[in-house]
Amino acid sequence: ANDDGTYTNDYSADLAGKINPSPVKVTKKITAVNNATTNVKADGAVASASVDDDVKFELTATVPGSNQVGNKVKSFEILDKMTATELQFNNDAAVYVSDEQGKNYTKISDYKVTTPSDATFGISLNTTDGYINSTYYGKTIKVEFTAKVLSGAKVSTAGSNDNTDSLKYTNEAGAPY
Repeated sequence: ANDDGTYTNDYSADLAGKINPSPVKVTKKITAVNNATTNVKADGAVASASVDDDVKFELTATVPGSNQVGNKVKSFEILDKMTATELQFNNDAAVYVSDEQGKNYTKISDYKVTTPSDATFGISLNTTDGYINSTYYGKTIKVEFTAKVLSGAKVSTAGSNDNTDSLKYTNEAGAPY
């Protein structure tokens, strides 16, 4: 009891492990055309390519979650959607996970390539006991793949070929994002 007869509860909680103050998002860039970087802008946003060229893309997203109760991740899937008349996925996705600093990447194999109804393909991390590998929490997943430029692709600098990405994940409580 305090001097005045009241009680004070001094509880502390580790909220840093429960929240991620920055939004989880996917970033995409073009890294090469036919294995060369000469026709790719420095920021990876634009590249010059012709019909039948293979364009190499890179998607990255940081995995949310922690081992804290209520914050484990049940599913994590990066999606890419291409316009079928413009680009064709070459079914050659390679997936990597970053180190703690996000600088060096190691190839992983515990994922599956999916064909969701709302995208051309997805990369879904495998689960064990209902959750993704906890060593991925806070690390960056990188997906590299190529797509062939088709005859329906826009060829002017004024137009762009639609190729969008998205991310779906579910936390321990089952709330989808």
